[in-house]
Amino acid sequence: MKLVSIETTRFRVDGGAMYGVVPKTMWSRHSTPDQNNMVELACRSLLIDTGSHVILIDTGLGNKSNFDDMKHYAPDTRYSLEASLQQAGYTSASVTHVINTHLHFDHCGGNTIKAPNGTLLPAFENANYYLSKAQYQSATHPNRREKASFLVENFLPIAQAGRLTLLENQGEFLPGISLRFFHGHTAGLTAVFITVNEKTLVFAGDMLPAAAFVPMSWISAYDIEPLKVMAEKSAFLEEAVENNYALFLQHDAQHECALLHRTEKGIRVQRTLQLSQW
Repeated sequence: MKLVSIETTRFRVDGGAMYGVVPKTMWSRHSTPDQNNMVELACRSLLIDTGSHVILIDTGLGNKSNFDDMKHYAPDTRYSLEASLQQAGYTSASVTHVINTHLHFDHCGGNTIKAPNGTLLPAFENANYYLSKAQYQSATHPNRREKASFLVENFLPIAQAGRLTLLENQGEFLPGISLRFFHGHTAGLTAVFITVNEKTLVFAGDMLPAAAFVPMSWISAYDIEPLKVMAEKSAFLEEAVENNYALFLQHDAQHECALLHRTEKGIRVQRTLQLSQW
């Protein structure tokens, strides 16, 4: 099984929103804010090549949006899903499965592309797309808090094309790959557990978006249920340390992966590393 970190368009968000109630004097040690208090976020996807299947987890911001309308997010188009796939030796046609952790726009914008006539089409012509049923229901009947984060052009064309499978059960997805649902950041967020040579890498997405969020009190203001995040994170981190999981850090601008250990202050990052070093 081959794993490849796929960089997609980076963007910026308000540091206070990203780090919630954590004081700026603390979070600025991890993310340097610009003059507008915005911090850079990576937007990594993960490609898994099993030899029989090519699975892509999340698709980033995509390129069909008018970035002039997204200036407040300062998209950094030096990175792109298409270029990263090509650099890794793949094309859109290579991908057989797309797993969306959830449908906030920065995780699924690359699901669809716009044809010359304006029609929205699945971006991966040979792939089926997978998403938790709980998240789909949340996105199609959004609460006021999340409504602006769900852009129907990123997921309804997939469903209308008959290419979307809604998942109701956790467990094995393919040999060596299993899925689990979490509900604190958003309903039905899907984490992906990948086991290779008896080692497990976890794509936790926005449950643990960066190394800085490992301490229990570091909760983003984007999480819809902070207390649920803390409960889910506490249980997951105990499991991760017990089983020596590595974390794939989707939004960490500096680090791709992290290993954990137990300290007197609780579970903390032992060291960060590149995916190629895992």
